[in-house]
Amino acid sequence: MRKLKNLFFVVIILMSLNLLVFSKNKKTTDTQQSKNSSQTASNPDSPSKKALNIIVSHIKNGDSDVKSYAIEALSKTHNPKLIPIIKKYLNDQSKYVKISTVKALWELGDVGSISKLYEVINDIPSENALASDPLTQIKIISQNKIREKAIETLVDLIGIKANKTLLDLKENDNFAQIRDVASRELAKIGYKNEIENFYNALNSKDEEIRNQAAISLVRICPEDGSKIIAAVKKEKSIRVKMLLLDSLKCAKLNKKDEEEIIKYSEDENQTLRYKAISVLSNSNSDYVIQKLKKTYEDSPDINIKLLILKKLLSEQTITLTESDAEYLNSIDKSEIKRRFIEISNFIPKISEKYLINYLEDQDPYVQIDSAIKIIEMESKND
Repeated sequence: MRKLKNLFFVVIILMSLNLLVFSKNKKTTDTQQSKNSSQTASNPDSPSKKALNIIVSHIKNGDSDVKSYAIEALSKTHNPKLIPIIKKYLNDQSKYVKISTVKALWELGDVGSISKLYEVINDIPSENALASDPLTQIKIISQNKIREKAIETLVDLIGIKANKTLLDLKENDNFAQIRDVASRELAKIGYKNEIENFYNALNSKDEEIRNQAAISLVRICPEDGSKIIAAVKKEKSIRVKMLLLDSLKCAKLNKKDEEEIIKYSEDENQTLRYKAISVLSNSNSDYVIQKLKKTYEDSPDINIKLLILKKLLSEQTITLTESDAEYLNSIDKSEIKRRFIEISNFIPKISEKYLINYLEDQDPYVQIDSAIKIIEMESKND
């Protein structure tokens, strides 16, 4: 009996030691990326130092969209030392900037500012603002669009925990626009009865209703793509068809579904081809990957090549040379540059000079994208 007791205590001690080691290792892993980011950015000769300065310069931009994008980009550095810089924008005049600030702080581990989202959500247009004059109605729509963005961000940050807020908005908000948003977000977090309403709307004879349902499904991003595929096949409107293809980015498709999407990847309509290829790029099927490789080799469209390259490089089914990179950068378009930035981590030595050049680009989004990629790549190397 005494031997059993002694054995029991030994097991308990070993389990405690294992938990202690696990906790220590996890803490080390969680802080390493932040430490690397801080070290590389503090080196005055490091490209990441210039890149960080580029992003910081854009949080002073007069364009609230650029400012918001730059603030969210700072969170991707995983550097908590940037929290005080970001926190200043919680009181920005633009509510969109405030929302982006909350999101960035959350990503960096400062979760206390989420109350600002609730403030925006609960900033309801006054009852006496329901006048019929156009200016008043525009103000109401604008204010509710800001509330919608705050609701979306809340769901992105806390997921299913937003359900009580969403249910309350769906039942009690004064505006149909927000009640519809709440219904959509409930569908996004898994409320099946809500998502069925959007699927059913795809059967409407009214094209605008189908269009709005498709827009909502893009945001919902359902895993089950079978009903959407069925809707794509019978849809006559190109604009609705494009949205439906966009909504499949999270879907788990079977071989039959993938074969249907492959048809659209060969469509005469360039945008439909692009949307279909984007969906196929999420597949791990050898058959689909070989199809994508063939499309990459045959297509003269650099945008499509870059879209496919991200998948092919991640699967290590292709190798890029410097001459390939020169060809991919032969068109001076922001969209092309931003797509090239997305694949640059797969070809770090080849892409480095392009990323540094992009820091001087006229497009602020190209600058910010290249800056954050430089910081991420340099941090990874350390």
